[in-house]
Amino acid sequence: MKTFNPKFVPMAAVVAALSAPAWANGGSVVTNDTASFRLVMFGDAGTTKSINAGGNVSVLRGPAAASMGLNVNGGANASNIMCKWDELSNPNNPATRLVVAEMWTAGKEDMMPFGVTHNGEFFNFWWWQVGATNPVSFTNNSTVQLFSARIQMVRVEANGSQTVLANQSITDLGANWNGVDDGQTKTLTGQGMNLVRLTYEIETVPGPATCVLTAIAGLAAARRRR
Repeated sequence: MKTFNPKFVPMAAVVAALSAPAWANGGSVVTNDTASFRLVMFGDAGTTKSINAGGNVSVLRGPAAASMGLNVNGGANASNIMCKWDELSNPNNPATRLVVAEMWTAGKEDMMPFGVTHNGEFFNFWWWQVGATNPVSFTNNSTVQLFSARIQMVRVEANGSQTVLANQSITDLGANWNGVDDGQTKTLTGQGMNLVRLTYEIETVPGPATCVLTAIAGLAAARRRR
């Protein structure tokens, strides 16, 4: 049995995968699946608050972006936080696939500017949630092995150029993924970020029923050869 291996998936490969055809058929994720996404911050008085005004928002997989609500930290220049996600081919390893999600501010303003306050409370910590109210769903109730998971905190400029502010492993997920990621608390490491990219490298392990059908097919083929 393969174990969790938090190996590096280069950013260039992830960006290339984002423009590649999705595994609409034959992949691990259910076609036309929806999953929930949320960005959260934590105040010094213990208050938890969504960075995106919509809270947990279910987003349809595919190239089209959906709004998660206004950026509550955007001030007078607040724009919607957008999200898109899909299962993509892995340009570095055809045996595995990538579930890639991006959340960004449409107006390119910061998600967590320094000194954020709400009702007099300072907010210095943040994290993300994937699948908290609507997990990523996998075909045929398959077991999905997770080989790596990463978060990139990115600054996107007006001309579209990107600067990666932080590129870190997500270390608290098990080898078998259930389509849920409750995130990890971050400080202002990503100061200046206006895009969050999550990448999960996965491989489907056929369920018992699939294994039985495969074995039956193999026996039938052997009999025909006789």
